[in-house]
Amino acid sequence: MSSRNVTVRIRLGGPSLYEKTDRPWQPAAVDLETGTGVLAWTSANLATLRGLLGDSGAIRLHGGEATPEEFGRAVELIADAPLLEYVNRSTPRSRVQGQVFTSTEYRADQAFHMHSEHSYAT
Repeated sequence: MSSRNVTVRIRLGGPSLYEKTDRPWQPAAVDLETGTGVLAWTSANLATLRGLLGDSGAIRLHGGEATPEEFGRAVELIADAPLLEYVNRSTPRSRVQGQVFTSTEYRADQAFHMHSEHSYAT
């Protein structure tokens, strides 16, 4: 198992688990202690995570440990839905396992233009 930073974009309160800032938007940040199993922690804190997701629109889990399979299952628990097929691939990503993929894979010296993430912004 390894520690990874992930952003989960699905719709999920515990003010003690995240901090609001003056920035226009940011995901709810959940910091797990090293060695914490993400899937077990998610199962035990499901109502809180869904509240966070509903409040902020996204959750960033930091720390903890999960295999790709466990991570995918944790996302499915929070969303109460199966992971979707990744279609219309327009940026370089690699399949980690199942429906879990890497983030966009560009070298640090390369830039990429904003795309669909902000297509619904007003």
